[in-house]
Amino acid sequence: MLRRKRVIEFYEIPYSEVYKNKTVSLPIALQLIIMNNGSLTQNFNSITGKKIQIHLIKQKTQKNQEIIRQVWIKENLHKLAFAESYWKKNNIQKNNIINNKPIGQSIILNEIDVYKEIKSIHYGYSYNLEKKFKVNTPLWSRKYTIWYNKKPLTIIQEFFSICLSKNSNTNRITN
Repeated sequence: MLRRKRVIEFYEIPYSEVYKNKTVSLPIALQLIIMNNGSLTQNFNSITGKKIQIHLIKQKTQKNQEIIRQVWIKENLHKLAFAESYWKKNNIQKNNIINNKPIGQSIILNEIDVYKEIKSIHYGYSYNLEKKFKVNTPLWSRKYTIWYNKKPLTIIQEFFSICLSKNSNTNRITN
């Protein structure tokens, strides 16, 4: 599954390098979100203490039978993240991924045993996302693959609002 880049990146960190070098500085809240292999919406819930909602923006099927799903992850009116996922059509149907629920919740409800492999972390600019987040600063994002039965189930890229780091100290990533 090859993707067109929609972000002008000026810094990409291969995930495997983050733990080796420990030279990347991230705000504490972003460390929890970006480095964690668990449920994104549950992590947001832990940080904000509030119910997290998914707002499905678009889900369309490409000619190659690949489905692109775009969602806003929100707490009330605050946009916390934008996520775009890429699925083979039969993966969604076969595994009953629910459109209006978080992917992690669908995986848990359907008792699907998966492995999340974070590929890279990005720090860069996206005019459209900055406009939607109502910020004029670079954004942090991560890209990962969710594996099921040793095959890729989906590829996901998530972009995070800078509001997560406004009240956090910047610390080095540590094990």
